[in-house]
Amino acid sequence: MGTIVLMGGNEFRPECVALDRGILGHIPQQPPRVVVVPTAAAHERPAVAAQNGMRYFDALGANSSAAMIVSRADANNAEIAAQFELADVVYLTGGNPWVLLDTLRNSRCWVAIERVWRSGGVVAGSSAGAMVLADRMWWNGQWTVSLGLAPRIAVLPHHRSSGELRPGAGLGKLGLLTILGIPEATACLSEYGHVWSVVGQGKVVVYTDAGARVCAPGETFTLAEGER
Repeated sequence: MGTIVLMGGNEFRPECVALDRGILGHIPQQPPRVVVVPTAAAHERPAVAAQNGMRYFDALGANSSAAMIVSRADANNAEIAAQFELADVVYLTGGNPWVLLDTLRNSRCWVAIERVWRSGGVVAGSSAGAMVLADRMWWNGQWTVSLGLAPRIAVLPHHRSSGELRPGAGLGKLGLLTILGIPEATACLSEYGHVWSVVGQGKVVVYTDAGARVCAPGETFTLAEGER
C-alpha cells in the first residue's frame, strides 16, 4: 500500500512548499509523476485549478499533468483513467466535496486512483479532496459515506481551534469514527492506515468520543485497534 495525505486546504501556496517537497522527496521515482485532479472545482474553474496545481508541482521538480474529470462521463472515460497508470502522486484539489464524491464514486477513474495507492503511490486530497478520501463526511446535516481510502476517519478542513467542535454536539456519537480537524497548509499523512503523522505548519485536533487531542507538526497519533 502507498501513502494517504489529508490536507486542510489552501493548496499550491508558498506556505505548502516545505510540506509537499518533503512528500515528493520520499518517492523513489524521480522526478515524480504527479496527476492533478480538479474535479471538486468542476462547477467553478477546473482549468484554473489544474493549471495552478501543475505550475506548482513543476516548480518543485515534478512532471505534472491534469486529469480533467468534470463529469460522470469523464470519470468513466478509459483514456482519462489511463492517465493514472504511471502516476506516482494523485492530488485531489479543493472545491465542492459533494461534486467530487458524486463524480468519482464507483467510477473507472476512482478504480485507477485506488490502484495507484495499492501499488505504493501517494494519493493526496486538500480540503474537499481530503473530506472525500476519508470514510465519512458531514454534509447537509448528516454523515455521508465517502470514498473510504482512509477508514474510520472524517476530516474537518480549514480547522482553526480546538474549541471548534465538541464531539457529540450536533454530530451524534462518533463511535469508531475519528474526526481530524486539519488547518490550512497542514496535513495528516499515513503509510499504514492507522498510524498518522502531522506535517506542515499547524496543529491538528483529533476528536473522538473520549475527547480532543491536539497534535503538533512532527507528532504522530494512532487509531484504536478497532478503527483500522
